[in-house]
Amino acid sequence: MNNNHVIVVGYGLAGGLAAIELADAGFQVTLLEKMPMPGGISIMAGGGFKGSKNPKMSFQYLKHMNNGTTPDDVLRAFANSMSKIPNRVLELAKTNSSKIDFWDSEDRDAVSNHYGYPGYDSFIQCRITETPNVDLATKWKYVINGRGWEGIRLFNMIFDNVEARKDRITVHFDTPMLGLIKKDDRVEGVHTKFGEHSAEAVVLACGGFENNDDMKAQFFQGRPVYAHGHWGNTGDGIKAAQKAGADVWHMWHYHGSYGFRHPEGFAIRVHGGEAWRPTDPHPPRRHEAKKLYHIVVDKNGRRFMNEHMPYATDMGHRPMELWSGEEVRYPRIPAYFISDENGRTAGPWGTVRMNDVRAKDIYKWSDDNSKEIESGMFKKFDSLTDVAEYIGCDPAVLVATFHKYNNVSCIEGDHEYKRPNFSCFPVKKPPYYVAEVWPVVGNTQGGPRKNKNFQVIDPYGKPIAGLYTSGECGSIWGHVYMSSGNLSECFVGADLITQHLLSLK
Repeated sequence: MNNNHVIVVGYGLAGGLAAIELADAGFQVTLLEKMPMPGGISIMAGGGFKGSKNPKMSFQYLKHMNNGTTPDDVLRAFANSMSKIPNRVLELAKTNSSKIDFWDSEDRDAVSNHYGYPGYDSFIQCRITETPNVDLATKWKYVINGRGWEGIRLFNMIFDNVEARKDRITVHFDTPMLGLIKKDDRVEGVHTKFGEHSAEAVVLACGGFENNDDMKAQFFQGRPVYAHGHWGNTGDGIKAAQKAGADVWHMWHYHGSYGFRHPEGFAIRVHGGEAWRPTDPHPPRRHEAKKLYHIVVDKNGRRFMNEHMPYATDMGHRPMELWSGEEVRYPRIPAYFISDENGRTAGPWGTVRMNDVRAKDIYKWSDDNSKEIESGMFKKFDSLTDVAEYIGCDPAVLVATFHKYNNVSCIEGDHEYKRPNFSCFPVKKPPYYVAEVWPVVGNTQGGPRKNKNFQVIDPYGKPIAGLYTSGECGSIWGHVYMSSGNLSECFVGADLITQHLLSLK
């Protein structure tokens, strides 16, 4: 065992923050990344993260969000650590003069949570709004983030902080972990293709299993489920932890939506409108919602979901995953996105995310959807009868579906599946544009089970000495996901792991 040396596996936000926190506490850190570039999926994220202004109330909210899937002591530690996030990010921002915006859920017309459970107003929302003196488009030219620049700004701030600590943090790219070194019930390092690296502790911050088809088939109800444009997360940390004796949790749960499948195999999420809180009769919005001139139907030509649910980018996949014993198939996988000419000109139907330095071209969705129509991703039809023939459903059923939506929902206001009024626009101006849509995983939540110190534990609750986990590799989220929760967990993991290792000195 190499005392005072910690290995962090994975250089996304979780790994970068853990390396920084450990280095500032006096540890020497080796940061291993299997891909040729940093960022993971964090750099493709929306970029928001939360702090807490009242940990006791935040604990209550987290308890509702997890619904018995995560122990109270873990959630209390999480909430307490969240109270440190605003001050910590202010310190990190000094390295490259990043500008930060803080607000709470009542300060502005924004929904910083999506479900309205008790304690929802105990959080402080944080975003990096400006990074002076750097051309992010050049520095991160192989990254595209469908939400804009906030996720890139956040990771860039962490990247610059890692670079500022080169005397204490050593980074190795193209270095996948091949397994853990375990001696006498203690993890003491990792195996890589370049040999063994010994350490006092190992932090698994190497993501989930979005790009492991076998693991998705074993743990997800729906199939197939496609992932965004980053290929590094294949469950490496989960498998290594299991071999070392770890229990796992939350393996079914993933942060996802519904979206299109690019011919090259990666997923492109449907571009949605604003998030809204179902417990609020007058849902607030940050700005005017995108006009959603589309519906989604199953293989029988019927609507089955609210196409603009409160948190469509987290739960948009869930209605699709029904297995029908009567039909002996998944009648909603794929489902069919149908829009019209008004929808085509209202803005892009898809939002692309990608982080891959090896890509020759970063796919950019056209503003008027013309490129996607010309490529064949969308089929163009002059009538609903033609659409029904393409889908393979009864034309009368599809025509009735459209009549009910265009008239009952959009005109009379009787919104089937509780689609909100502000998102309801008729779809009736030919031509019609149709594309298959599939469940899309943004990131998985499952992985090694951990305790309040973020130590990995075995099936009997005993910590595996020397082994920790942070980020989506065994996330706390086991029931419903909190917006900005995964990025918040990166800060929390860095804090709790460092504090525990210091307590052992």
